[in-house]
Amino acid sequence: MRNEFTANTDAWLGYGNWLIDEYDDVSPLGTVTLGVDVVSTNWLFADDRVETTLEAVYDDETESYTDLEWRLEEPEEPDYKVEIRNKAAEHAADELQTFRTRFIAEDEDEAHELPEPDYVEELKGRYLPSLRFGEESKHVLEILIGELDSKQSA
Repeated sequence: MRNEFTANTDAWLGYGNWLIDEYDDVSPLGTVTLGVDVVSTNWLFADDRVETTLEAVYDDETESYTDLEWRLEEPEEPDYKVEIRNKAAEHAADELQTFRTRFIAEDEDEAHELPEPDYVEELKGRYLPSLRFGEESKHVLEILIGELDSKQSA
């Protein structure tokens, strides 16, 4: 996951800034620190946990995100907290790459896209049980891909 963001920082920043510019209901959170715990569970052993820090830097003057850094270190005081477990952790790098290639334009002349509702539903069905969100953290991911409410409507 970290490698995907590091290798494609400009693309992810461009997508985030595009969301802010294009959609009235998307507003920047400012400079934020996200604690991302990657966990693999095994019934014989204790959880194998890697704590990482994802920091997005926002420039108030340009009203845009200017830097994105994912570090292999425990966050001191994260603004938001997410835990990615087992199957979601194993497939996260590939899913991020797929998301980027499908919805994030590589060229400035091309347009970014929002993911289709079917795509979001497929991801929810596959991974939602493997994600844990800290208080008020879920909406950060929802900004990128859409509503993550797991309740079924009647």
